[in-house]
Amino acid sequence: MNQFPHLFEPIRIGKQTVKNRIFMPPLSTNLADKGYVTDALIEHYSNRAKGGVGLIVTEVTTVEPTYTYLPGDMSIYDDSYIPGWKKLVDAVHQYDTKILSQLFHPAYMAFPLPGTPQLIAPSNVGPYYAKAAPRAATVEELHVIVRQFGEAAHRFQQAGGDGVEIQCAHAHGLLGGFLTPLYNKRTDEYGGDINGRLRLTLEVIEEVRKMCGEDFIIDVRISGDEYSDGGLTLNDMIYVSKQLEKAGVDFIHVSGGNTIKRGSSMPAPGTAPAPHAHSSEEIKKHVHIPVATVARINEPWIAEELIANGKTDICMIGRPNLCDSEFANKAYAGKAEDIRPCIGCGRCLNGIMFGKPISCTVNPSVETNAIEKATEKKKVLVLTEVFHPENFLINDLARQWEKDGYDFEVLTRAPSYPYGKVYEGYKNRIYQTTFFNTIKIHRFLVLQGYQRSVFIKILNYFSFVFWSVCIVLFIGRRFDRVFIFQ
Repeated sequence: MNQFPHLFEPIRIGKQTVKNRIFMPPLSTNLADKGYVTDALIEHYSNRAKGGVGLIVTEVTTVEPTYTYLPGDMSIYDDSYIPGWKKLVDAVHQYDTKILSQLFHPAYMAFPLPGTPQLIAPSNVGPYYAKAAPRAATVEELHVIVRQFGEAAHRFQQAGGDGVEIQCAHAHGLLGGFLTPLYNKRTDEYGGDINGRLRLTLEVIEEVRKMCGEDFIIDVRISGDEYSDGGLTLNDMIYVSKQLEKAGVDFIHVSGGNTIKRGSSMPAPGTAPAPHAHSSEEIKKHVHIPVATVARINEPWIAEELIANGKTDICMIGRPNLCDSEFANKAYAGKAEDIRPCIGCGRCLNGIMFGKPISCTVNPSVETNAIEKATEKKKVLVLTEVFHPENFLINDLARQWEKDGYDFEVLTRAPSYPYGKVYEGYKNRIYQTTFFNTIKIHRFLVLQGYQRSVFIKILNYFSFVFWSVCIVLFIGRRFDRVFIFQ
């Protein structure tokens, strides 16, 4: 029985129907080759489609050749890219999953590759980390860029794509920069009040619609609130959303924050689930097209509640789909407890900023869903303060290591019971070896109970540290690898 009826209810987007409301937002991978689709990219996205996602928005896709966002990001600025995109689209479509390309001009956020000319921007204002100020784009350049967006969308349509996302969120890239007063200081028709700052985006939407027709999905990503003094507010974005609907946009992807205020657009671990849902809920009241929310929607029940309670129509679930490509299938099958959870560490972002392929702390096979079998067998020791069979990370590692034939052992402390009680198996001893399935477990006793005593808590902490050091120095010598989990 489906436990999440709202989440798996089909939804109408423009003139197309998507099978469920789990959409995957754009997440850079650095798996492209000079902008071209690679086999690695096809496998990465098709694995998420196979995993049950209803619609995928690809990572940044640049629409012109001069400026590069990241060295491994995707492009579609001429016809030579179409065959690769067709392979990707066909791979995703075989699982009845829709795919949009996120069209993007990096402008003042372009990667400073050798030979790159002076970066362009709405005004002579760039991000705080820029080494030099950008120059303001001319009106003539903007007209060319609008046409380039339309041509890029048409190429994606020729490849069989279902639509495009126009990135205007986070004061990010050219369109995001034009929309926010933080970067747009122009006094011509593309600046000034909110209508002037929105003009470039509306021209792009009009060009895409003209070149691709009414059946092609157009989604615009916005920040519902930039959470910054002098930036866009929720009231601003309600107005913007109304104008986007009038312009023929099929749904609105509501994110939040910007690239200026750190942590606002990519929430850190410990952030409350769906931090931008208040914006999507309010915007949803004022438009008649579907609205999506994004960020820290890590569990199916959270997504179900957001939709059921009217806070959003669609849940953009990104990093959890990196951690577990079967997120949607497991949720639909009633196996939510088997989903490998995202811990919000940000490793998926950190590496790509330095030109490395995407990686994930809890999913070593994030690129391909496959781990090559080791040619050399090793002995592995995991050191963790608390071990139990439900520990997802240790269990995943254990399954993979055992599959590879590794010797896998765990060092942990004895179970903790309140008020001074000692677990039966540990009376009159400080160390014991047990087994869980085929995993050998070394357990040591620390002072238990009296939880209200700060002194006992301190002793417990130093006891764990003492035993950890002893094991690593002495027992750990028998192992090729020692992993420590908090």
